[in-house]
Amino acid sequence: IDIFIILLTLFGIMSLVFSTNRNISFYGAANRSEGIRALVSYYLCFLLCTFITDTGNKKKIVYAFILNGIAQSIFGYLQAYRVIDMATSNLVTYYGRAVGLVQHFNYFGTVSTLLVGITIGFYIFSTSKRISVLSLILSNIFFGALLCSTTRSAVIGVIMIILLLIGMELIKFLRYKNSRKVIEKKV
Repeated sequence: IDIFIILLTLFGIMSLVFSTNRNISFYGAANRSEGIRALVSYYLCFLLCTFITDTGNKKKIVYAFILNGIAQSIFGYLQAYRVIDMATSNLVTYYGRAVGLVQHFNYFGTVSTLLVGITIGFYIFSTSKRISVLSLILSNIFFGALLCSTTRSAVIGVIMIILLLIGMELIKFLRYKNSRKVIEKKV
């Protein structure tokens, strides 16, 4: 068991118990504060990444996460363009900001950032043209949802994901180029 995740969860629960305003500690507030509910879901995602070793199960979780993200994004677009005005569970309405079904724009932006990274990864590493096109469309949908959340840190996260993927491709290219030189010297 990952001790770090367990300690983070315990400290979060202790903060909730000893909080002067438990409602805000649980749900979060409009001034960018995320509640324990969002933090525990982050920790569960981390635990899923560390404990599941079966590739088939990992794929099922990623596909379920993407389907959830599609539903979140559609709902987020409807909120951002004021087709649906929704008071969140802590009775704060974020006018013009997408909060999705998770009811907080920072958490919605974080989920969208993760989904942009996953779908860009599918796009880069896919061998099927159909999956590549689908992943490119989905990454654009998730990036648009991220922009609708107006979360600046999530946009920075996407920039870092893109830089990481460019770096990975550059390393792969340099390895390929060096292996070609070695083969040419042997011949």
